[in-house]
Amino acid sequence: PVYTLGRGSDVGHVGFDMDDPDYPIHRTERGGEVTCHAPGQIVIYPIINLTRYKKDLHWYLFQLEEVVIETLKQYGVTGRRDEEHTGVWVGSEKIAAVGINVTRWWTMHGLALNVCNDLQLFDRITPCGIEGRGVCSLQSILDLRTDADLAEVEGQLLHHFQDMFHCTLLAARTTTADDDRRDEAERIH
Repeated sequence: PVYTLGRGSDVGHVGFDMDDPDYPIHRTERGGEVTCHAPGQIVIYPIINLTRYKKDLHWYLFQLEEVVIETLKQYGVTGRRDEEHTGVWVGSEKIAAVGINVTRWWTMHGLALNVCNDLQLFDRITPCGIEGRGVCSLQSILDLRTDADLAEVEGQLLHHFQDMFHCTLLAARTTTADDDRRDEAERIH
């Protein structure tokens, strides 16, 4: 697990000693307050050139939320937006957090959907800086198994993302310094 704080977040929403945390804590460039990322959560950080879609951050946030709402429908769960706070909610609890950063209309960061993660990790923070509202997961709503269901939900989420943005997703490729040197040598020859 890791706790992340958005660029303007208030450390008052962290309920533990930041100098001696049980888990790593990092400041990020995204908007929003403190949240937790942990196994069992699906995190999607798309890199999109919004000039090819719409130069409107509210539109983009709405689209990310809609991807989650459409995914939840596949499981008979009604997700909704909140008038005051970003993310997707089931009842009064947040099931998906959304936090982005955009530079020159290129997006970074994105969304985190709680599927079968340990929700007790959120007890040590004020999630997204929102007092009096909790978090939930698909597992806390439905009777889910663990890894098999996580993979299925991820597939649904990616499918709805592709539909929403009319795109085909590419798998991330991890490179090493050796890969970079080999690629450079191939370009020279």
